[in-house]
Amino acid sequence: MSGDFERYFKDITRRKCLTVQALKFFSENYGERFWKALKAVTDGLIKKYVFTPSNRVEWIIVGKKRDYLIVSELYCSCQDFYINVVLRKNAEICYHLLARRLAEALDCFEEIRVEDDKYEKFMCEWREIEDS
Repeated sequence: MSGDFERYFKDITRRKCLTVQALKFFSENYGERFWKALKAVTDGLIKKYVFTPSNRVEWIIVGKKRDYLIVSELYCSCQDFYINVVLRKNAEICYHLLARRLAEALDCFEEIRVEDDKYEKFMCEWREIEDS
């Protein structure tokens, strides 16, 4: 990600809102992916699962067909990430990764606390490969 990308996210985190300049930057650089990410945030589709007592955290984006697992800022379980980010390299980020960053910066996500004994069950579901 560019230095501007990180700079705008630091600003969003500090202000807890998107400025006109940030909207312009993300719209120009990420286009439809940005608008889909923003819609996912405003629709409340970003979930932060906190497993207790270990305090393991997993970020999930609720999708149309399934939930998508976000690992740090490096991986998403969606097909767009695999096809366009990893294989074709014609995008640097999928909208789910962008949505997670926006949701965290804006403090606009649902936090769900779950007991550790359910961790493997959830991870098996989230790791499933998406059908075409």
